[in-house]
Amino acid sequence: MFGLFGKNKREKEAKARKEREEKEAKARKEREEKEAKARKEREEKEAKARKEREEKEAHNNIYYYCKKSNIKLLKSCDEILDNSINKLYKDKLSLLNIAIRSGHTSTVELLLSKGANIEEEVDDIASFEDIYEDIYEDISIEFKGLEYKEVVSPTTGRIWLDRNLGATQVAQSPDDKKSYGDYYQWGREADGHEKKDSNNFITAKESPYDWSDEAESKRSYFWSKIDGSGICPPGYRVPTIEELELEMKEGNWDNTDDCFNSFLKLPLAGARIGYDASFGLRGSGGYVWSSAVVGSSSWYLHFYSSSVNSYSSDRADGLSVRCIKGE
Repeated sequence: MFGLFGKNKREKEAKARKEREEKEAKARKEREEKEAKARKEREEKEAKARKEREEKEAHNNIYYYCKKSNIKLLKSCDEILDNSINKLYKDKLSLLNIAIRSGHTSTVELLLSKGANIEEEVDDIASFEDIYEDIYEDISIEFKGLEYKEVVSPTTGRIWLDRNLGATQVAQSPDDKKSYGDYYQWGREADGHEKKDSNNFITAKESPYDWSDEAESKRSYFWSKIDGSGICPPGYRVPTIEELELEMKEGNWDNTDDCFNSFLKLPLAGARIGYDASFGLRGSGGYVWSSAVVGSSSWYLHFYSSSVNSYSSDRADGLSVRCIKGE
């Protein structure tokens, strides 16, 4: 009888535990859906504000440049401003604005001289990237013993570092180990833990699987600093998840090949696992941290053979970082 009593008790406990787990799973799903909805709304709002700000800046830069330029170019300036709704003109407007900001006079003169015949100069993304490359080919950034260059997104116009933090070269192939770079635990400073052979990597074997109990808002702020006191070079910061997702969406990234063939040349650096400091998926998957938080985890961009998506991960995990120029 006592055996039966014990069995009934265990069954009740198992049932209660299952109900509790189902309830927690439901609550977690609702919370994640709510956070995802809020993030999407925030992303759309920020994208709209950024677009309006960039268009205003572009128009102002072009207007003042035109006022100082040769009178023969004024017609082209007016034409560009009046027709900026057209996609081709939008590409030209964005490129012209960057050329003006960077002081690349020859590119500015070339673009303005084309006028309505913009197709002759910017007829596809390839030629667009070629001109961007011409603008930024001489810009080098020295940071912590390494030399980086700037690359510009052909779809969003945002400026990024050409390689992962800590990488000695731009990826020559998806599994180019020299391009993997460092493995940062989320929100942590560059104290040496990020090096692949570091013994200073802090493991976390219990929930919430975080290397630190410091407030996530403080760590997110630290990674968002652009004065050079964070982990990125002066003028740069860790991207938001919205910025990573926008490049993914606008660039039509669907797999690892798309990511490697993109302007960012993203390699399959894999990750360092926060549970035991081992490495996983090096050469088959890529993970790039954002500065965004979700619950007790943080957002990252993940790309592998058949998909590219954003997910949340334990903050003790060591992932790649690609810095973006701050606004």
